[in-house]
Formats: sequence, C-alpha cells, structure tokens
Amino acid sequence: TMGFYKDTLVVDSVSSQLVTMGSWEWAVYATLCVIGGQKVSEPFAHARSLQAKNIIMRNFSPSTDPLANQRREFLENMGIPSVWFHEACAYRCANEGDVVGYVDNIKRVSLQDALMTLEAAIIPAMLLESPEKTLELLDAFNSLITGESQNHWEKPNGCGTIHRFLILCKRVEALSKVALSDISTYRDEIYELNDNASSLADAISNITIPAPCLIMKTDFMLKMSPRDFLFSEAERTLSLLRMKLHALQKNRGCATDAPTLNNCASQLAFDLSCDGMFGTSIVPTGDSSILRGRCGFKI
Repeated sequence: TMGFYKDTLVVDSVSSQLVTMGSWEWAVYATLCVIGGQKVSEPFAHARSLQAKNIIMRNFSPSTDPLANQRREFLENMGIPSVWFHEACAYRCANEGDVVGYVDNIKRVSLQDALMTLEAAIIPAMLLESPEKTLELLDAFNSLITGESQNHWEKPNGCGTIHRFLILCKRVEALSKVALSDISTYRDEIYELNDNASSLADAISNITIPAPCLIMKTDFMLKMSPRDFLFSEAERTLSLLRMKLHALQKNRGCATDAPTLNNCASQLAFDLSCDGMFGTSIVPTGDSSILRGRCGFKI
C-alpha cells in the first residue's frame, strides 16, 4: 500500500514538471497512468480523471498555442473525450469576452448553458440588427434540441418563442407579396398564422424576465438591448401582423414590408428623454437614447 501512494506522489511531481516545461499533454498522460495498469477504487480513479481534465482546462489554448491541435489529437487518440477540449475552449472564450465562441463550444458540452447565453447576450444584441441572421442561428439550434433541453427551448421567454416569432414574420412577409387574385388559395394558412400570432401574443404578454445570470465577460462592442424592451416590441409587432393577416382575410391589399422588430417605429423611442432609458453612461456616442441608437430612430 505504501508503495502505491509513493508512486502516486512521484507521478504528481513528474506531471508538475512536465506542465512547467510546456509538455502538458504528457502531464495528462502521466496523471492517468496511475489508474491505467492496476486496480484502483472508483473514487480514486474519478479524482485522477478530474486532475487530468483540470490540466487540459488550464493549458489547452488554440488561440495562443500553435501546437494545441497536435496535443489534442495525441490525447484523443489516447482516449481523452473531445468534450473536455470544447469545455476548455468555452471557458477560455468566456474569460476573453468572446460570447459567440463560448456558445459555439459550450453547446457541445451543455446545450442548456448555450441557450441561456443566447437568451441573455447574443439574441438581444443581434435581433434588432439582423432578424434574418437571428433566424438562421435559431434554425441551427432548433436542429440540436433534444428531449432534455426541449423544456428550456419552449419556455415563454426562451429561444423557441423568438424562433416561432421570426418564422411567423417571415411567413406573413411572403404572403404579403402574393397577388390579391391568388390570396384565396392561402386562406387556411392565413387562419393558421392568425392563430399562431394570437397564441404568441398571449405567451409574450405573460413573460417575466429573470435577472441576468451570465458569469462571464462580454465584448465591449456587444451592445445589448434590454430583453423586456425586445419582448415589448415583439408584442407590438404581433399586433401589426394580426392586422395585416386580417386585411388578407378580407382580400385587401397591405404593405409589402412585413412589420419586424427592425422596421417598426416604436412609440417608446419617441417618449424617451434625451438621456435615454438608462442615462448617458451606456448610451452609444452620438445617439440620444439607447433605443434610437439601436433601432435607427433619429429625431
């Protein structure tokens, strides 16, 4: 028994030296050698695995280490799970303020964590700028949703609600371009979209926005709009969509541009003081309010 623990101390010492020399991948190998050739208890094996993982988390850095991919290939051939490397990249991105990089990596580790970051940071930042790109992003995530993350996706203030909203806007826009002489052939679709708009409006009207829960840096260039404002604008846009659908039901013409978050002039923007919604400290230079700056309102 004494020899086993002495061996463990020697291996730990060698691992520390290897990390210091820059050969951390061999330190991972050495750390796991202790449990590779002899029978050990399950708690001890778990502890050694965590120790090896911590070495990877601290040292794997593709952005600064030109040999990172070679080291990763060596360790994966040895049996190290690839998810460890994605997790290491995710938390390195979090420390560097790379929100998009964090989501791209953490979705391979925990899809729910990725969705939480999308809701809190990425969607508010890009939705008003580019609904089309936001829809493409959510389409990609929708294909990844499994049973365990379905509830989080479908919650009223979740990504699924925004996804359905953007799909609805896109479908109404397509219907708006149909000739009035042909609109009667889309009657069933119009009724379906009207029902969808009503159910979405009911869901959004009952939304409560939780406090921000991001434990990470964010890029100073990432300008996020308040989530309660986004849902208020979505609710207002849904009212306009329903009016447009009602006009189509009556076989009446309507504007060809579908009302979306980035082309609906919100009355909120005109009611703000010159200091903006939260004062001058976070308002972009040259804009009289955060809403005017994000939505393009110039008064």
